[in-house]
Amino acid sequence: MRSSVLSRAQAAVTRLNRLHQNATGIEGLNQALRELENLQLGSSELEAIRRITDRLMEVVDGSERATYGQSASKQLRELRNRIAHALPEAPRPAYALDEEEDDA
Repeated sequence: MRSSVLSRAQAAVTRLNRLHQNATGIEGLNQALRELENLQLGSSELEAIRRITDRLMEVVDGSERATYGQSASKQLRELRNRIAHALPEAPRPAYALDEEEDDA
């Protein structure tokens, strides 16, 4: 599922580039997708990428393509930053030492 979502997103960016060559934001979209490929993506992140991709595929008007390309690039970078800079969950110990025991 993960690879299909990212592949579909890359195909949408390729299509956008073909329809509106050198649009601002295309390289940013490519870069963000490459970086997202290296991160652990959960279902909410994949759903966000899917929504952005759906919107990219719907864009028809040339000026809207350029504008949404920039917006999508920004959204993907923000998603990438949120994932990459998230604080990891503290590991839970398998057991705890009780410091108040009198066995010592």
